[in-house]
Parts: sequence; structure tokens; C-alpha cells
Amino acid sequence: LEKEGDFVRFAGRRVDVSTYSPVAGKKKFQAVLLGLDEEGRVLLEVGAEKTAISRREMASIKLVPEIRF
Repeated sequence: LEKEGDFVRFAGRRVDVSTYSPVAGKKKFQAVLLGLDEEGRVLLEVGAEKTAISRREMASIKLVPEIRF
């Protein structure tokens, strides 16, 4: 995910996130993408907790492939 539109279009999907500094004690984790806030931060749901992370703090964010039968 790179452009602002990608974060809105794929809201609700699971993502793999890597950050430069730990978030809730982890640098790599899976979350549900919720979109962007007014300041352009990425909104994520990690477990039962919602958080906002600056795009500059993220090393990478990728969609988790969904396999539907």
C-alpha cells in the first residue's frame, strides 16, 4: 500500500505491518486496516485495540492474501 487512496480502498482488510520502532511492544504484527485519520495517519485495529500510526513510522504495510473458496 503506497497511495492515500489505497488505505481507504482496502479498509477492513487484514494487513502485515512492520514499523521502525515498537508499537505495543512489537515491530511486526498483523492488524485490520481502518483507513486514514484527518492528519493522514494510518488507523489500525490490533487485537481489540485501535491505534493510529504515521506512515513515516512504518517500514512496510502489505495486504494479507485472502483465499476464498
